[in-house]
Amino acid sequence: ASAEESQKSRSSLRPLDGLEHSVLGFGSTAYYTFMNVPRLCDRLLGESGSRRFLMREEVDEMEDYDENKAKVKKWTHDVAKHCNEETGTSKDEPVCEWTSPKEDIYDKKLGPDGYENGSGRRENSWLVGMVAIIGVIVAYSAYNKRFHDDEVSSDS
Repeated sequence: ASAEESQKSRSSLRPLDGLEHSVLGFGSTAYYTFMNVPRLCDRLLGESGSRRFLMREEVDEMEDYDENKAKVKKWTHDVAKHCNEETGTSKDEPVCEWTSPKEDIYDKKLGPDGYENGSGRRENSWLVGMVAIIGVIVAYSAYNKRFHDDEVSSDS
C-alpha cells in the first residue's frame, strides 16, 4: 500500500463509531489553559466516531458555587435522561460541534528540561538555595546570641 492509501485508511478509521458521549469539564479561569483537556477530549471523541449527544458543560471554580452546583446537577440529569431514553441512535447527527460552547485550546510548549517554557527550574536556582541557607544560619546565630545573653544576665 502506498503512503497515500495508508494515510487515507487511517483518516477514515473511526474506532468509536456507534458510541455516544458528553463531557463535563472542571477548571479554573485562573489558568490560561482553562478547559484544554475537556475541549480536547470532546474534539477527539468526536473525531474518533463518538456522537456528542449533549453539549459540553464547562464548570469554572472561580464562578459562584451555587451556579456551578446547578450546572453539574442539570448536566447529570440530562445525561441520565438520555441514558434512559430509547429514542435516537448513535447514527444521528451530534447535537453540536465540539466548538460549543467555546473552542479555545492553548498549546503548551515544553522546554528541554520537560517543564513548560517559562515555568521550569531556573539556572540560578542555586542562588535561592544559598540565600535560604544563609537566612537559616543568621536566624540560628541570632537565637543563640539572645539565648546566651539571657543566660549571662540571669547568672548575674
